[in-house]
Amino acid sequence: MANISKQNHKDIDEKNIHAGHRERLFNQAYEVGLDKMTKIQTLEAILCFVFPRGDVNPLAHRLLNHFGSLSAVLEADVHDVARIKGMGEISAKKLHLLTQINLVYALDKMKVCPKFDSYSDIYDYVENLLRFKTVEELYFIAIGADKTCLNTKLFATGSINMVGISMNDLMLYLASTRAHALIIAHNHPNGSCKPSPQDEKAFEKLKTMTQMANCQLIDSLVVGSDGLYSMENKSVARVYLKESAPLAELEENEQDLSWFCEIKEQLKKFQADASKGV
Repeated sequence: MANISKQNHKDIDEKNIHAGHRERLFNQAYEVGLDKMTKIQTLEAILCFVFPRGDVNPLAHRLLNHFGSLSAVLEADVHDVARIKGMGEISAKKLHLLTQINLVYALDKMKVCPKFDSYSDIYDYVENLLRFKTVEELYFIAIGADKTCLNTKLFATGSINMVGISMNDLMLYLASTRAHALIIAHNHPNGSCKPSPQDEKAFEKLKTMTQMANCQLIDSLVVGSDGLYSMENKSVARVYLKESAPLAELEENEQDLSWFCEIKEQLKKFQADASKGV
């Protein structure tokens, strides 16, 4: 009986320790913010929502050691996460759903006032839809005569083939939303925002189709890891630079970065003046 009593006390003590640690962790996250905490602490706090009890610190370490970074853990395939000791399929799915909270929040926030008064508003909306997606997705965005966003439809996922979009599919969508104008957007996960020849062919085809439906195709936007491309303007509308982008990488994108040419010229002038002792 004494041994059983000691074991029960040990279990209770461990539960109290874990409960106290969780409370301190959540208080710290609330007071200083998740962005001020270490990656381990942040992932621990997230895992506490997946696992209501127990010590998740060792699991947080295993996940970070395996995937390399917090973002990689959150973006990893559910099946890959499920293979990590301590996770499992259901827990991996819970973690995956938790990571979508920010997207759902952002989209819902935009729906409060879904009006596109400028191209910048459109770019912001499309970025929230696609910038951090890990699979290719194609969206139709219907716009009313007063510039409001009437509807956003996920039209296809996986290997996108916009050339295959039929006139019937487009007409049904435009009729059901009563769209005055249309925006098409898709992404190139981990790739360049530059459109492929197929993207360009599809854009011209869809432009003709929307005109036949008495609707304006405002733009077809492509979101890549390096920026956002406007097919209507045939140029990069926004550039996403890495924190430590190599100089060679910047030079490859020189045509899209007009400001980079100016900086390079200023640097050459500075070096020339320095060599003259100016």
